Amino acid sequence: MRPAPPVAAARSGPGTHRLSARDVDALSLGAIDPDIVRRLVDAEISYRRIAFRALLDFLRDQPAQSGPLTSAEVAWDLLVEVERRDPAAVRTVLDRPFAGAWAARLLRRLRARPHDDVPLWVDVGYLHAMAAAAAVRAGAAAAPTRLSLEDGARHCCRSSGRTRRLSGTTSRCVTR
Repeated sequence: MRPAPPVAAARSGPGTHRLSARDVDALSLGAIDPDIVRRLVDAEISYRRIAFRALLDFLRDQPAQSGPLTSAEVAWDLLVEVERRDPAAVRTVLDRPFAGAWAARLLRRLRARPHDDVPLWVDVGYLHAMAAAAAVRAGAAAAPTRLSLEDGARHCCRSSGRTRRLSGTTSRCVTR
């Protein structure tokens, strides 16, 4: 979700994340080195960004998977806009443990189409919820997005600390 790197940086190849055998040994023995932990977190954030991009690419090719929601492109554009203004707001939302698990689960559902009682578009809607939460964290004046609501109600933008109770199957949420 970052802007494209400069041409010179793009030629150097994809970024890599490395841990030495010594680093892994230290972690396994309980020696918590802040630098090692930071590198692990950076790798996880990179994985999530790649997973989110894979989701966006898939949903661009199959827009019907978004059901009654606005396109995933709208949520992605909001995340990009928010990250340009406040990278920490987006990172805080992406750091939440459920974000990575959600991305992996949705990629499996989109590729394999396993049976699930929850409509696929409900899972797709979490991308919109994360974009709205990041916008709220960044103090956006207004960031409209359509969110899925399960069983008639869902608390929108919970990770931002500001919630609104919504009702219905889908609803327009304007974060303020």
